Amino acid sequence: MKLCVFLSFLALPLLAQEPVRYEIRFPNAIHHEAEVRATFSAVRQTVLEVLMSRSSPGRYALHEFPKNVYNFKATDGQGHALDISQPSPYQWNVSGHKGTVIVEYTVFGDRADGTYAGIDTTHAHLNLPATLVWAHGFEKSPVSLKFDIPEGSGWKIATQLASHPDGTWSAPNMDRMMDSPVEISAHALIEWKTGNSQFRLALHHRGTDEEAAAFARLCQAITAEEEGVWGAFPQYDTGAYTFLIDYLPYVNGDGMEHRDSTVIAGTRDLRNSASGAIGTVAHEFFHSWDVKRIRPKSLEPFDFERANMSGELWFAEGFTSYYGPLVMKRSGLQSLERFVRSLGFTVSAVMTAPGRQVFNVIDMSRHAPFVDAATTRRTPPTRSSLITPTAKRSRWEPISRSAPNSPAKAWTIGCAPCGANTPIPTSPTPWTICRRPSVKSPARISRPSSSPTIFMARSRWITKHCWRAPESCCEKRPTLRSGPARRA
Repeated sequence: MKLCVFLSFLALPLLAQEPVRYEIRFPNAIHHEAEVRATFSAVRQTVLEVLMSRSSPGRYALHEFPKNVYNFKATDGQGHALDISQPSPYQWNVSGHKGTVIVEYTVFGDRADGTYAGIDTTHAHLNLPATLVWAHGFEKSPVSLKFDIPEGSGWKIATQLASHPDGTWSAPNMDRMMDSPVEISAHALIEWKTGNSQFRLALHHRGTDEEAAAFARLCQAITAEEEGVWGAFPQYDTGAYTFLIDYLPYVNGDGMEHRDSTVIAGTRDLRNSASGAIGTVAHEFFHSWDVKRIRPKSLEPFDFERANMSGELWFAEGFTSYYGPLVMKRSGLQSLERFVRSLGFTVSAVMTAPGRQVFNVIDMSRHAPFVDAATTRRTPPTRSSLITPTAKRSRWEPISRSAPNSPAKAWTIGCAPCGANTPIPTSPTPWTICRRPSVKSPARISRPSSSPTIFMARSRWITKHCWRAPESCCEKRPTLRSGPARRA
C-alpha cells in the first residue's frame, strides 16, 4: 500500500507535464478577429480558473486585455458544455469537467504594436498576453501552439518560439510563451550568423527586397557592435534571435523587447527613414542583455494579473537609452555631432525637468505603471522618458506666440538637426522655422534654467533650416511661445 502511494506521488509531476494546447485561426481577419481554442488536460482542480492577462512583459501598467475577448465558451473532452461563472472581468471559473477543459473564444485585435494584437487581411501581429488565456495551476506546464494560416494568403510564421516538424510551436512554460510575440504575414525573412549566434529579420513592409537587404545590413552592424559592448551574445534558447518588424502605414509606432526577439512597429517606409528607424533596433536589441538577462529582481516572476512595479528601471531603461545612440555612433551609423546633440537634449531635459526636484530615479522608476499606457490608448510616453524625457516623447499640443521682448543674449534657438545656435532678435516678430516632412522630431528652444522650457508641437516634420530662412523653403511657418509643454 505504501509503495502504491509513493508511486502515485511520483506520477504527479508527470501529469503536470501534459502540455496546454492552443489553436489559433483567422477566418474573419478582415474584421480583426481571431478564433482561439485552448485545451487543458489532466485538470485536477474541481474548478478551473481561466484568466486573460492584464499586463504584458516589457510593460508595467495594466492594459486589461479581457476587454477584447468575447464568445467565450467551455466544453469537456466529449464536447459537452461546462458551467462557467465569471467572478471578475478577467477570470472565468469552469466546473463540471472530467479532467479535460476546452476553452474557445474570439479575440479582437486592431492595434499592431508591442502591446496589443493587430489582425487584418495582411497579417496577424500577435502579442500573446493580449491573445491567449491561461489557467491557474498550469503556469509551469509546457505549451504547444498551432496557427492555421489562411489559404492563399502567402503568410508564414516568425517568432522566437521553438518550431517542430509537425508545424507546431512550443515553449517550456507559460511565462516563456507570453514573452514570445508572433508575426504571421508575407514578410521578408533575412538571416545571418555572427560567430555561433544566428539572427533573423522578419520584415513586413511595402518596400523592395533591396531596401530590406540594406536594412538587414544596418541591423547586422548594430548586433556586432553591441556584442563588443558586452563581450558575447546571450545564449538564445532556440539558437537564434529574431527581429519582428512592421513598417506599415496602419500600425502603431512602438518597440518592445523580449527574451530572444523584439517587436518594432512604425509607419515610415525604409526608403526615406531607415537611418532613423535603426535607432529603435539598437535600443531594443540592447535589452536582450539589459533587463532580459540582467533583470531587476522586482520583476521576477512577472505578474500577469497586476501592474508590475520596479525601482530599478532607471538602470534598465536609462543605461539602454544611453547605449543605443552610442552604439549607433560606434558602428558608424550616426555622426559624432548628432550623437552629442541628442545626448545634450536628453541631459538638458532631465536637468530642467521639475519632477527631479520631487522624485529621485528610484521613485520615478516606480511611477512607470502610471505613464506606461495606463490611462490611454494613445501613444504614451515610453518607459525611458521617465529618466530621459526627450528620448522618445509622445504627442504634444501646439504652442504658439511671438518671440519674447528680452535681451538677445538671454535666448538661443537650437534648430534640430542642424544644431546651430543663433541669437534671437529682441523684437516681438514671430520666428520662422522651415520644416519638411520626415521623422518625428521636437524643435526645442532653451532659456536659463530658472525659466520655463519651451517646446514646439511635435509632428511628422523635421527642422530644415534655422530661423529667418527664406520663405520659399517653408512648407509651414509655426510660431512659438514660452510655457510648459502639455501632452495631447
